[in-house]
Amino acid sequence: MQNFIYKNPTEILFGRGMIAEIAGRVPEDAPVLFLYGGGSIKRNGVYDQVKAALKKHRAVEFGGIEANPFYETCLAAVDVVKRERVGFILAVGGGSVLDPETTFTLPPKQVRNGVVDAIAHVMEQYMTFPADAPLQDRMAESVLQTLVEVGPVTLAEPKNYEARAAFMWSATLALNTLLGCGVPQDWATHMIGHELTAFYGLDHAETLAIVMPGVWQHKLAQKKAKLEQYGRRVWNVASAEAAIEKTEAFFNSIGMPTRLRAYNIAAEEAAAKISGRFAERKATFGEHGDIGPAAAAAILRLRA
Repeated sequence: MQNFIYKNPTEILFGRGMIAEIAGRVPEDAPVLFLYGGGSIKRNGVYDQVKAALKKHRAVEFGGIEANPFYETCLAAVDVVKRERVGFILAVGGGSVLDPETTFTLPPKQVRNGVVDAIAHVMEQYMTFPADAPLQDRMAESVLQTLVEVGPVTLAEPKNYEARAAFMWSATLALNTLLGCGVPQDWATHMIGHELTAFYGLDHAETLAIVMPGVWQHKLAQKKAKLEQYGRRVWNVASAEAAIEKTEAFFNSIGMPTRLRAYNIAAEEAAAKISGRFAERKATFGEHGDIGPAAAAAILRLRA
């Protein structure tokens, strides 16, 4: 396990009725930028709860943010920050993690996306190579096991509070930086996935479900030890290949496609476009820094 410094002063408010608690955590001496998306928070009561919590603050609203925010939208928000001299940004949505009950109104697709996204976040910090970090490995595996257990339940039973809370808490732990302390990290799946979103408009999680098994296949020799460990501990299978198959099968079981053809995307075209983007930026990713343009293309060709 490598040396590390963990700096995370975040305070977490979690559970039923916790939205009201934000009042004491938001400074009163500066305008608050109240960000939200398509308006579901006005239908499920979250908007009213937040407005009540901010009744002593000057809140500047900025709604209509896309699921995959456009650059132009971000620039418009920056203009508001400058013009209103905003001192605090409060991001709110139908899937706010501020209370699990607020996620009951999310459409199944977004819940499915959340499960896959959380799994991918864990994997980027876990699926590399053994690094003498047994506790970090066990923590990552426990998050994965929980997501595999409660993900299908929360999709099948949208108002099951216990399942939804376990899912949301797992998602929080998946990317609060704790799992990545002192261990190598990958993130190639995310970088390739971002380009798929940019070129084809796929949801972020949809790209991760496509790319991640390809990264593992392409780097099978380097990731074999961790894939086998993951297979044994999470899926009770022996081989790296079986671990990959189990992961794809799980994604498919919750309605998440894992192939480019599911979105009518030609693998060769995607490989050319995205490897070109990597080449323009001289980008390399992965725990060994060896996933560049050629590797990105090879990975996408595996995902036809």
